[in-house]
Amino acid sequence: MKPVKAFDPPKLTKKFVSSPNLSSGLTEAVLTSTGNTASELRRLHNKKKQELYTKEELLEQRKQLQSEMKRDELRENNPAWRKLKYVVVNYDEIEIKKAERMREAKDQAREYKMYLEKMMTRVQHQPTLFERQSTVRKQDRHNYTLSKAGRPQPESEQQQYNSI
Repeated sequence: MKPVKAFDPPKLTKKFVSSPNLSSGLTEAVLTSTGNTASELRRLHNKKKQELYTKEELLEQRKQLQSEMKRDELRENNPAWRKLKYVVVNYDEIEIKKAERMREAKDQAREYKMYLEKMMTRVQHQPTLFERQSTVRKQDRHNYTLSKAGRPQPESEQQQYNSI
Protein backbone atom coordinates (compact mmCIF):
# COMPACT_ATOMS: atom_id res chain seq x y z
CA MET A 1 0.00 0.00 0.00
CA LYS A 2 1.13 3.45 -0.86
CA PRO A 3 1.13 6.05 1.86
CA VAL A 4 -1.68 8.58 1.50
CA LYS A 5 -0.41 12.06 0.90
CA ALA A 6 -2.07 15.00 2.49
CA PHE A 7 -3.75 17.52 0.22
CA ASP A 8 -1.14 19.98 -0.90
CA PRO A 9 -2.85 23.15 -2.23
CA PRO A 10 -1.07 25.05 -4.97
CA LYS A 11 1.30 27.78 -3.85
CA LEU A 12 -0.18 31.22 -3.46
CA THR A 13 0.90 33.77 -5.98
CA LYS A 14 1.11 37.29 -4.70
CA LYS A 15 0.45 38.67 -8.17
CA PHE A 16 -2.83 40.61 -8.68
CA VAL A 17 -4.27 40.14 -12.18
CA SER A 18 -6.97 42.56 -13.25
CA SER A 19 -10.01 40.94 -14.80
CA PRO A 20 -13.10 42.32 -16.52
CA ASN A 21 -15.16 40.16 -14.20
CA LEU A 22 -15.54 42.15 -10.99
CA SER A 23 -16.26 39.17 -8.74
CA SER A 24 -13.16 37.31 -9.88
CA GLY A 25 -11.12 40.52 -9.45
CA LEU A 26 -12.37 40.88 -5.91
CA THR A 27 -11.66 37.20 -5.30
CA GLU A 28 -8.11 37.73 -6.55
CA ALA A 29 -7.65 40.66 -4.17
CA VAL A 30 -8.98 38.64 -1.23
CA LEU A 31 -6.84 35.65 -2.15
CA THR A 32 -3.65 37.64 -2.08
CA SER A 33 -4.40 38.69 1.46
CA THR A 34 -5.55 35.29 2.83
CA GLY A 35 -4.10 31.82 2.62
CA ASN A 36 -7.44 29.98 2.51
CA THR A 37 -7.40 26.79 0.41
CA ALA A 38 -11.01 27.24 -0.75
CA SER A 39 -10.34 30.78 -1.90
CA GLU A 40 -7.20 29.65 -3.72
CA LEU A 41 -9.18 26.95 -5.52
CA ARG A 42 -11.87 29.49 -6.37
CA ARG A 43 -9.20 31.77 -7.81
CA LEU A 44 -7.80 28.97 -9.96
CA HIS A 45 -11.28 28.05 -11.14
CA ASN A 46 -12.00 31.67 -12.08
CA LYS A 47 -8.69 31.88 -13.91
CA LYS A 48 -9.45 28.72 -15.91
CA LYS A 49 -12.92 30.01 -16.67
CA GLN A 50 -11.49 33.31 -17.90
CA GLU A 51 -8.97 31.47 -20.12
CA LEU A 52 -11.72 29.31 -21.60
CA TYR A 53 -13.81 32.40 -22.28
CA THR A 54 -10.97 34.13 -24.09
CA LYS A 55 -10.22 30.97 -26.11
CA GLU A 56 -13.87 30.66 -27.13
CA GLU A 57 -13.93 34.33 -28.09
CA LEU A 58 -10.82 33.90 -30.24
CA LEU A 59 -12.30 30.79 -31.88
CA GLU A 60 -15.51 32.68 -32.65
CA GLN A 61 -13.57 35.54 -34.21
CA ARG A 62 -11.50 33.08 -36.24
CA LYS A 63 -14.64 31.30 -37.50
CA GLN A 64 -16.21 34.60 -38.50
CA LEU A 65 -13.06 35.65 -40.35
CA GLN A 66 -12.88 32.30 -42.13
CA SER A 67 -16.52 32.52 -43.21
CA GLU A 68 -15.94 36.05 -44.56
CA MET A 69 -12.86 34.85 -46.45
CA LYS A 70 -14.79 31.89 -47.87
CA ARG A 71 -17.64 34.18 -48.95
CA ASP A 72 -15.19 36.53 -50.66
CA GLU A 73 -13.49 33.60 -52.37
CA LEU A 74 -16.83 32.30 -53.66
CA ARG A 75 -17.66 35.73 -55.01
CA GLU A 76 -14.35 35.99 -56.78
CA ASN A 77 -14.71 32.53 -58.33
CA ASN A 78 -18.33 32.97 -59.36
CA PRO A 79 -18.53 34.33 -62.93
CA ALA A 80 -21.73 36.25 -62.21
CA TRP A 81 -20.07 38.21 -59.42
CA ARG A 82 -17.01 38.77 -61.59
CA LYS A 83 -19.25 40.12 -64.33
CA LEU A 84 -20.94 42.50 -61.87
CA LYS A 85 -17.57 43.72 -60.72
CA TYR A 86 -16.77 45.14 -64.14
CA VAL A 87 -20.24 46.36 -65.18
CA VAL A 88 -20.52 50.07 -65.85
CA VAL A 89 -23.56 51.58 -64.17
CA ASN A 90 -25.62 54.09 -66.11
CA TYR A 91 -27.03 56.42 -63.47
CA ASP A 92 -29.16 58.32 -66.01
CA GLU A 93 -31.19 55.17 -66.73
CA ILE A 94 -31.70 54.62 -63.02
CA GLU A 95 -32.96 58.19 -62.59
CA ILE A 96 -35.32 57.84 -65.57
CA LYS A 97 -36.78 54.60 -64.21
CA LYS A 98 -37.11 56.12 -60.76
CA ALA A 99 -38.99 59.15 -62.13
CA GLU A 100 -41.26 56.87 -64.17
CA ARG A 101 -42.14 54.78 -61.14
CA MET A 102 -42.82 57.93 -59.13
CA ARG A 103 -45.24 59.15 -61.83
CA GLU A 104 -46.99 55.78 -61.89
CA ALA A 105 -47.34 55.83 -58.10
CA LYS A 106 -48.83 59.36 -58.23
CA ASP A 107 -51.28 58.30 -60.94
CA GLN A 108 -52.37 55.28 -58.93
CA ALA A 109 -52.82 57.42 -55.82
CA ARG A 110 -54.89 59.95 -57.79
CA GLU A 111 -57.10 57.20 -59.28
CA TYR A 112 -57.62 55.65 -55.86
CA LYS A 113 -58.57 59.03 -54.40
CA MET A 114 -61.10 59.60 -57.20
CA TYR A 115 -62.54 56.14 -56.57
CA LEU A 116 -62.95 56.92 -52.87
CA GLU A 117 -64.60 60.27 -53.64
CA LYS A 118 -67.10 58.61 -56.01
CA MET A 119 -67.89 56.05 -53.35
CA MET A 120 -68.39 58.80 -50.78
CA THR A 121 -70.78 60.74 -53.04
CA ARG A 122 -72.83 57.57 -53.68
CA VAL A 123 -73.07 56.95 -49.95
CA GLN A 124 -73.98 60.55 -49.17
CA HIS A 125 -76.75 60.68 -51.81
CA GLN A 126 -78.45 57.51 -50.58
CA PRO A 127 -81.29 57.97 -48.14
CA THR A 128 -80.63 56.72 -44.65
CA LEU A 129 -82.26 53.57 -43.36
CA PHE A 130 -84.77 55.55 -41.30
CA GLU A 131 -85.70 57.71 -44.29
CA ARG A 132 -86.28 54.61 -46.42
CA GLN A 133 -88.43 52.94 -43.79
CA SER A 134 -90.49 56.08 -43.22
CA THR A 135 -91.19 56.52 -46.96
CA VAL A 136 -92.15 52.84 -47.30
CA ARG A 137 -94.50 53.08 -44.31
CA LYS A 138 -96.05 56.28 -45.64
CA GLN A 139 -96.64 54.65 -49.02
CA ASP A 140 -98.01 51.52 -47.38
CA ARG A 141 -100.46 53.58 -45.31
CA HIS A 142 -101.40 55.61 -48.36
CA ASN A 143 -101.97 52.46 -50.45
CA TYR A 144 -103.94 50.89 -47.61
CA THR A 145 -106.23 53.88 -47.32
CA LEU A 146 -106.69 53.96 -51.11
CA SER A 147 -107.55 50.26 -51.19
CA LYS A 148 -110.08 50.71 -48.34
CA ALA A 149 -111.66 53.54 -50.21
CA GLY A 150 -111.81 51.34 -53.29
CA ARG A 151 -109.56 53.45 -55.46
CA PRO A 152 -106.84 51.82 -57.51
CA GLN A 153 -103.26 52.92 -56.99
CA PRO A 154 -101.97 55.28 -59.75
CA GLU A 155 -99.25 53.90 -62.09
CA SER A 156 -96.69 56.60 -61.22
CA GLU A 157 -96.95 55.74 -57.53
CA GLN A 158 -96.54 52.03 -58.26
CA GLN A 159 -93.33 52.68 -60.20
CA GLN A 160 -92.02 54.97 -57.49
CA TYR A 161 -92.86 52.39 -54.80
CA ASN A 162 -91.10 49.59 -56.72
CA SER A 163 -87.93 51.67 -57.23
CA ILE A 164 -87.37 52.00 -53.50
